[in-house]
Amino acid sequence: MNSREIVNAFNDDTRSWFLPALKLALGIEASVKECSPLMDGDKLKCVVAFEAVKGDSRAIKMLKEWLMNELGSELYKFVEDLDEKSLVQLLASIPSNACLAFMFYN
Repeated sequence: MNSREIVNAFNDDTRSWFLPALKLALGIEASVKECSPLMDGDKLKCVVAFEAVKGDSRAIKMLKEWLMNELGSELYKFVEDLDEKSLVQLLASIPSNACLAFMFYN
């Protein structure tokens, strides 16, 4: 299974605001313009995640803060050293079983 098939298979189970960043992290062509149709709060998350995958240090810091809020400090310590692509994959798939597929993909 390639990365595009994984994204397509779990598209409905993935947080929509992380989809452009997730595609970029998996080597699929994506654009920050894909964030435009989203509502304000989701659009911000989308742009920050996209910029984080591209290596923006401020965006990476924000992603890590979001992840700590999602997981809590006890679980966060297990993933705090992940790179930005892995962070996006984790945040995009927290509410779904897609997380397992992304772990096997990497």
